[in-house]
Order: sequence, then C-alpha cells, then structure tokens
Amino acid sequence: MLARARDRTRQPAVNERIDLVRGDARLLPIAEDAVDVIFIEDTLELFSGDEVRAVLDECKRVLDPGGRVGVITMERENAENDLFTRVYAHVPGYDRIGCRPIYARHTLEAEGFTIERQEHHRRGYVWPVEILIGHPT
Repeated sequence: MLARARDRTRQPAVNERIDLVRGDARLLPIAEDAVDVIFIEDTLELFSGDEVRAVLDECKRVLDPGGRVGVITMERENAENDLFTRVYAHVPGYDRIGCRPIYARHTLEAEGFTIERQEHHRRGYVWPVEILIGHPT
C-alpha cells in the first residue's frame, strides 16, 4: 500500500507536501505536533476498544495545534434500523474480522475530539458509512 501511495503522489507539486510513513497506529513513528491532517478510512473498526483509544491518543499527540482528523467508517448509529447492517451482523464471525460498525462520533468525542462536520453516505448504495472531520478539543 505504501508503494501504491508513493506512485500516486509522484507529481512534484504533491510530493513536496506529503510524507508517507509506515508504522503502527498505536505508536506512530512521528514527532509530537508534526502533522497537519490525519485521514483514517475503514481502520478504526479493526481495533479493540483499548486499541482505538491508543490510536486516537497517538493522533492527538502528533497533530499540530490546528490539525484535523478525518474518519470514514462503517456507521453503527441506527444500525438496528438498517437492513444491510442487520443482515451483515449475521455473517459468521463478522465481529472478529473487522469491518464491523462502530460508534465513530461517540468514540472520537469520548477520546477528546470535537466533531466539526458529520456526513452519512452509502458505499455502493448499501454499505452505511459515516464521515467525520474533527480536531482535538
């Protein structure tokens, strides 16, 4: 994935503004206050509750004071009313393989983020996703 990202950012105007780093999200190899933006897509739901807290603590640590975090994840809010999510919950082992719906907004707010923007969409017209943009409180 890192090689694919490097290929996509080879344009001179883009390459000068982006640093790609490989590391564990629970212990980022990045200095404190060094990052303007963090983008997390379909990843938070792969961690346990304690690990999500560690990931978000690392995000707060590395974000500069004006930094923002963007999160896209499978939406858990009102999942009981969503046909796709109700059916998906019956896939054997879904809760162990990741890609399970989480309460992303609640999780971010509980870990010290203020949500500036929230959107709800459907990926492929069926998969409920939540898009959040926020900053550390």
